[in-house]
Amino acid sequence: MVRPRSGGFCFSDGEFAAMLIDAKDLLEAGADGLVFGISNMDGTLDLERMKQIVEVCGEKDSICHRAFDVTPNAFEAMESLIEIGVTRILTSGQKPGVPEGAVLIKSLIDEAKGRIEIMPGCGITPDNAHAMIEATGSHLIHLSLFGDRPDTSSQHHRGITFNRQSLVPEMGYDVVDEGRLSAMVSGFMG
Repeated sequence: MVRPRSGGFCFSDGEFAAMLIDAKDLLEAGADGLVFGISNMDGTLDLERMKQIVEVCGEKDSICHRAFDVTPNAFEAMESLIEIGVTRILTSGQKPGVPEGAVLIKSLIDEAKGRIEIMPGCGITPDNAHAMIEATGSHLIHLSLFGDRPDTSSQHHRGITFNRQSLVPEMGYDVVDEGRLSAMVSGFMG
């Protein structure tokens, strides 16, 4: 997956430049394709930038990830992705998970008529995988079979934390506050 940070899909020029470098490096290292998604602030897909990554992919798979799930119109987004040459869309059917979004996924597959692959993903487990394949009509599914692995090495001094992600809402991400940094530097230099 080519994603420079968490917290949304509208990337700065620098973040996009890093994505292009990462995309090339991953493909040169032998990746069979790339998973990515880039949005505008209104949730529509940034097709100009996405097309650049599709071009980097060449003949390899280009998969739009769940940035698709926050687009205002799934069918328009799908048609646009077909136009720029994306080979597959990973989607939960614009719902929290495939079990809730299966109807839209099936409609997308029917509308696509084989022009692009639609891969259901999110909320699919070994227990419901067969039912999700039947409900969506897809021959592909995406599973994330994460489990917890304890690491207590950082717990010897309670109150010290290193993972702020749980405190940052999905619609935001951390950046360096340039104003505060400049004021601090000015204070030291001044």
